[in-house]
Amino acid sequence: MPNNADLIALLSSVARSARLGDFRDAASSANCALGALESLPAKLTYEPRTKFLYALETLMLMQQQQDWVGYADVVEYELIPIVKKYG
Repeated sequence: MPNNADLIALLSSVARSARLGDFRDAASSANCALGALESLPAKLTYEPRTKFLYALETLMLMQQQQDWVGYADVVEYELIPIVKKYG
Protein backbone atom coordinates (compact mmCIF):
# COMPACT_ATOMS: atom_id res chain seq x y z
CA MET A 1 0.00 0.00 0.00
CA PRO A 2 1.51 3.35 -1.02
CA ASN A 3 2.04 6.12 1.52
CA ASN A 4 0.09 9.37 1.22
CA ALA A 5 2.67 11.13 -0.98
CA ASP A 6 2.88 8.12 -3.30
CA LEU A 7 -0.91 7.95 -3.54
CA ILE A 8 -1.11 11.64 -4.43
CA ALA A 9 1.57 11.14 -7.09
CA LEU A 10 -0.34 8.14 -8.45
CA LEU A 11 -3.59 10.11 -8.61
CA SER A 12 -1.77 12.97 -10.33
CA SER A 13 -0.48 10.46 -12.88
CA VAL A 14 -4.03 9.22 -13.46
CA ALA A 15 -5.23 12.77 -14.15
CA ARG A 16 -2.26 13.57 -16.41
CA SER A 17 -2.68 10.36 -18.43
CA ALA A 18 -6.41 10.97 -18.85
CA ARG A 19 -5.80 14.53 -20.05
CA LEU A 20 -3.19 13.33 -22.55
CA GLY A 21 -5.48 10.64 -23.95
CA ASP A 22 -3.43 7.73 -22.60
CA PHE A 23 -6.51 5.91 -21.35
CA ARG A 24 -4.75 2.58 -20.86
CA ASP A 25 -2.21 4.12 -18.48
CA ALA A 26 -4.91 6.17 -16.77
CA ALA A 27 -7.01 3.06 -16.18
CA SER A 28 -4.04 1.03 -14.95
CA SER A 29 -2.93 3.74 -12.53
CA ALA A 30 -6.52 4.32 -11.39
CA ASN A 31 -6.86 0.63 -10.60
CA CYS A 32 -3.77 0.79 -8.36
CA ALA A 33 -5.01 3.99 -6.72
CA LEU A 34 -8.47 2.60 -6.01
CA GLY A 35 -6.94 -0.31 -4.12
CA ALA A 36 -5.03 2.14 -1.96
CA LEU A 37 -8.11 4.34 -1.48
CA GLU A 38 -10.35 1.58 -0.14
CA SER A 39 -9.27 2.14 3.48
CA LEU A 40 -9.80 5.92 3.33
CA PRO A 41 -13.58 6.05 4.00
CA ALA A 42 -13.07 4.53 7.46
CA LYS A 43 -10.94 7.57 8.37
CA LEU A 44 -13.51 10.11 7.20
CA THR A 45 -16.34 11.80 9.02
CA TYR A 46 -19.74 12.17 7.37
CA GLU A 47 -19.18 15.22 5.15
CA PRO A 48 -15.79 14.27 3.65
CA ARG A 49 -16.96 10.65 3.27
CA THR A 50 -20.00 11.86 1.34
CA LYS A 51 -17.76 13.97 -0.93
CA PHE A 52 -15.38 11.05 -1.40
CA LEU A 53 -18.14 8.61 -2.36
CA TYR A 54 -19.75 11.16 -4.66
CA ALA A 55 -16.38 11.68 -6.38
CA LEU A 56 -16.07 7.93 -6.95
CA GLU A 57 -19.59 7.79 -8.39
CA THR A 58 -18.76 10.71 -10.66
CA LEU A 59 -15.59 8.96 -11.83
CA MET A 60 -17.65 5.95 -12.83
CA LEU A 61 -20.04 8.19 -14.76
CA MET A 62 -17.21 10.06 -16.48
CA GLN A 63 -15.61 6.76 -17.47
CA GLN A 64 -18.89 5.43 -18.88
CA GLN A 65 -19.33 8.63 -20.88
CA GLN A 66 -15.67 8.53 -21.95
CA ASP A 67 -15.28 12.07 -20.65
CA TRP A 68 -11.59 11.86 -19.80
CA VAL A 69 -11.16 15.57 -19.13
CA GLY A 70 -14.05 15.40 -16.65
CA TYR A 71 -12.48 12.28 -15.17
CA ALA A 72 -9.17 14.09 -14.70
CA ASP A 73 -10.97 17.07 -13.14
CA VAL A 74 -12.65 14.87 -10.55
CA VAL A 75 -9.34 13.24 -9.67
CA GLU A 76 -7.50 16.57 -9.41
CA TYR A 77 -10.14 18.73 -7.77
CA GLU A 78 -12.05 16.22 -5.65
CA LEU A 79 -9.99 13.13 -4.79
CA ILE A 80 -6.52 14.61 -4.40
CA PRO A 81 -7.67 17.33 -1.94
CA ILE A 82 -9.45 14.70 0.17
CA VAL A 83 -6.36 12.48 0.22
CA LYS A 84 -4.15 15.45 1.08
CA LYS A 85 -6.36 16.48 3.96
CA TYR A 86 -7.46 13.12 5.37
CA GLY A 87 -5.13 10.48 3.93
